[in-house]
Amino acid sequence: IMPQQDENRIPDFREFVDSLSSAKHEDYGGAPGAAGGADRFLGMKQHLLKMYEGVTNAHSFMDDNGQIFDCIPVGQQPSLKGKGGQPAAPPDLPSLGPEAPRAGAQAAVQPQLSPERVDRFGNRMNCPEGTVPVRRVTLEQMAHFEDLRHFFRKTPVGMGRHPRLSPPEISSGVHKYANAYQNSDNLGGHSFLNIWDPAVGAQEFSLSQHWYAGGSPVQTVECGWQVYPKKYTVTDPTLFIYWTADGYGNTGFYNLEGPAFVQTNNKWALGGKLDTVSVNGGAQYELEVAWKLSDGNW
Repeated sequence: IMPQQDENRIPDFREFVDSLSSAKHEDYGGAPGAAGGADRFLGMKQHLLKMYEGVTNAHSFMDDNGQIFDCIPVGQQPSLKGKGGQPAAPPDLPSLGPEAPRAGAQAAVQPQLSPERVDRFGNRMNCPEGTVPVRRVTLEQMAHFEDLRHFFRKTPVGMGRHPRLSPPEISSGVHKYANAYQNSDNLGGHSFLNIWDPAVGAQEFSLSQHWYAGGSPVQTVECGWQVYPKKYTVTDPTLFIYWTADGYGNTGFYNLEGPAFVQTNNKWALGGKLDTVSVNGGAQYELEVAWKLSDGNW
């Protein structure tokens, strides 16, 4: 049985994990994922059980979008769980040189989390040292999708392929891009992404991202902000990362929803709301992102 939401507190992490074991397909009868059948629902449930198996929680908080984050030990995130040890220190990024002249009143977005911030329940929006914030993925969220693979896909419609990298397979007027690109052998790059809050419908999404792609089949690493109501159940811009190793076919997922990325910084919440957005004709806010290839990893 699904745990009842207490309006005065965040659902306890252990109660949440225990509820996954007893969750039944019929409990989610009105959701698209449940309509996909008991077998598809079971696939979602098994993914979450594996993701949270053996995971401990030091602290939880809720962002302004209502997304719950659990502060779990660095070594218990999906990419490291069960492997022992701690991740290697991330490499230093190369010097970016003198900053180019910028137009207008632009400000870099600050990390979402700090000890001074508290959520609506009075919980500090901050994770202790040695832990990282991991967005709590629930069966209610996953059941908005037809099956587990649809939950992992980049876009609500289609496969998410970049038009520069593969033949167009998404009809004109459905999946539109404005992009700048460069073909080159490289070890990474750096850019600023202006943050906006576009109006997006329930079956749509909008994003701005820093996107590296290459190889055959196409492999990508991606980072930026997106408005994706179907995934996050809200219409505010959120911070995200994504990857695929086969042109968005059978691999890829967002954030820390499976084993791929390793997070070491406890001040940023992947899948969490970005609190400042640009205003047309007014203040401009930018997200600074960079990728670097180091020892075969991005």
